[in-house]
Amino acid sequence: FFFQAEDGIRDYKVTGVQTCALPIYVSAADAIVINANATTVDANNGNITLGTLSAGGTVDISATGNIDDADDDDTGTWNADIDAGDTITLTAGTLTTNGAIGSSAIVEIADGDNVTAATSTGDLNLQGVGALTINSASTVVGDINITSVNTLTATAIDAGGLVDVDVLGTGDIEVGSITADSTLDLTTADGSIFDIADDDLTTQATDLDAGGLITLTSSNNIGITGTAAARALEIAAGDSVSGVATAGNVVLHGNGDLTLEDLSTVAGSIDVSGDADVLINSVSAATTLEISTPMGAILESGTDAGADVHAGTSSTLTALQE
Repeated sequence: FFFQAEDGIRDYKVTGVQTCALPIYVSAADAIVINANATTVDANNGNITLGTLSAGGTVDISATGNIDDADDDDTGTWNADIDAGDTITLTAGTLTTNGAIGSSAIVEIADGDNVTAATSTGDLNLQGVGALTINSASTVVGDINITSVNTLTATAIDAGGLVDVDVLGTGDIEVGSITADSTLDLTTADGSIFDIADDDLTTQATDLDAGGLITLTSSNNIGITGTAAARALEIAAGDSVSGVATAGNVVLHGNGDLTLEDLSTVAGSIDVSGDADVLINSVSAATTLEISTPMGAILESGTDAGADVHAGTSSTLTALQE
C-alpha cells in the first residue's frame, strides 16, 4: 500500500490507514495519522512533521531534511508521536544535506518502545513518555538530547557534539556505551546510573567517553543498581568526571588516566579504581572513600592549597608500589 503527496497528507484528510499484515509506505512532508502493522515513511525532498503514527510492527521514518513533532508539547503533557510494536528507526539528513530530529519540536516516543536514530549535520532530540530504550543514536556533527519519564536504557549513543540524558520521573539510566565529542551529562531525578553489563576485570568495555567534562547527577547510586548490585561505570582514558549521588554510593573505574574534578556523595561511599593515574581535584564522601590504582599514581590535578580528599569515616588510597 503506498501514499504520496507533494504538499503533504494532513490529519483532516487522512484519519487512518490500516492493514492486517502488509506494510504501508508513505511519502509526505506534513502531519500524518497512520495505523498499520509495519510502517515506512520516506521523504526524499524535505522534512517530515509527525502528528501521531502507530504500528503493530516496525516504524521506519526517513527524511533528507528534518523529522519533527507537529505540536510543541508542554513539559508534563507529552503525547506520543510514535508508537510501535517493534523497532522505531528515524533517519534525518544525508552527508550533503542538513537534517535534524526534534529540532523545532521534540519527537515523543511511546512508553516501552525501542529506537534507532541518526542524523547527519543536525541535532537529535527525543522524549520518552514512559520507559525508553535507545538501541542506537548517533549524529555526525550535532548534539544529542534524550529525556524519558521512566527508565532509559542507552545501549549505544555517539554524538558529534554534546550528550545530555535525563530521567525526569522514577527510573534509572542504564548505560551501554555513550560517546560525546563535547560534554556528557547524565541526570536521574529518582533513580540510579549504572552499567548495563557487569564487566569483569578482563572485559572492561568503556561506558562513557567525552571530549569535555562528564557530569553524573543521581538521586540514588552511581555505578550501582537500585538493588545494590555493583555495576561500575567504566570511563575512557584521559577523561574527567564530576558528579554527585544524593542518597547512594559511587563506583567508577578509569580505563586509563582519570581525573576526578568534583565528585561527592551526600549520604554514601565512593569507590574509584583505575588502570593508570588518578588525578584528584575534589572528592568528598559522606562515609568511606577508597581510591586504588595498582598500575599508576594518585596525584593532585591542580596546585590549589585546599583539601582534595574528604571522607566522613575513613579514606583508603592505594597506588602502584615500586
